[in-house]
Amino acid sequence: MQIINKIKHNFLNNQARKLLIQSYALLFSAALIMSIVSYIIAGYIGLVIAVLMLVQVCIRTLKIPISETLSKLRATPLNFTRFANLYQLQSALLTNAKLKSIPQLYSMPSNSMNAFAIGTDNASAIVFTEAMLNRLDTREIGGVLAHEIAHIKNHDLILMNISNALWRFTHNLCQLSQVLVLLMIPLIFFGILQMSLSSLLFLFFAPFLAILIHLALSRTREFEADRVASELSGDPKGLAMALKKLDSQKFNWWKLLFNYSQHYQEPEPANYLKTHPPTRDRIDKLLSYPVQQGAYWRVLHNYNHPKAFRRYDNFNHSIGRLNQILSRFLWNFSTFRRF
Repeated sequence: MQIINKIKHNFLNNQARKLLIQSYALLFSAALIMSIVSYIIAGYIGLVIAVLMLVQVCIRTLKIPISETLSKLRATPLNFTRFANLYQLQSALLTNAKLKSIPQLYSMPSNSMNAFAIGTDNASAIVFTEAMLNRLDTREIGGVLAHEIAHIKNHDLILMNISNALWRFTHNLCQLSQVLVLLMIPLIFFGILQMSLSSLLFLFFAPFLAILIHLALSRTREFEADRVASELSGDPKGLAMALKKLDSQKFNWWKLLFNYSQHYQEPEPANYLKTHPPTRDRIDKLLSYPVQQGAYWRVLHNYNHPKAFRRYDNFNHSIGRLNQILSRFLWNFSTFRRF
């Protein structure tokens, strides 16, 4: 048994190392594209100026207080008494996370299930939508909480801020270069100014390459956050259950009610155009991670009632039931029409 556990541990360490190398390789690629674009536009001077501006943008973004972001989201702190179980789950997760500060827990008004982390290691917050708190049970919410804590532990908030600044900066530089090329067409036509075709093509495709790299980095960090969340909680299945419910909310019965045939014919965007990996792939990976019972499991055992987090809401309950009934009816009807 010890040999099997050792093999699993080595496998997970290798997987973590691989994802880390892949993440930094993608970030380096984005920086390289931005550097080449800057050099094409204004040479070495332009490259230096672009790097200095990028550093300033990143620092300014990271210095934005989380209170300002929370205010824009209309987020309010979760009541400690009402959500005592959630705070206890957080405490159990933080024993292994080794963060510099304790993330503050908030809720925000929204009808879609979502959760995200903001800030840095020194000051961070995790925001849940009210729909998520109403529709997920204790174990599922705990899995989502572990995932967001993993993002903070992995410094993903800083990493994705830098990546976001890189692709936006590259996009703006390419737009500027296209305007300059249009203005300099007479000079290029009369041979006064020369510009290679390869440089023009690179300036045209650079924004697409930059956004694809940004999306690829986002998917990589999501996989790593899932892995670390499984280590922190010891319950990968809880997050897998939450992901399955989150994926089910994509079914829009209102759109089906008025245009159901177009809904079924509308193609899904390619995986490389998504910020998150396919849910099926994430669930398969999660279910391959080992289960380790500890402090987190003891908290779950104390709060094993499926409605521990839910605030009874007749409206949300009725909408959920109506969603199920209309979805099944319209699916059967559209299938009948095909035959």
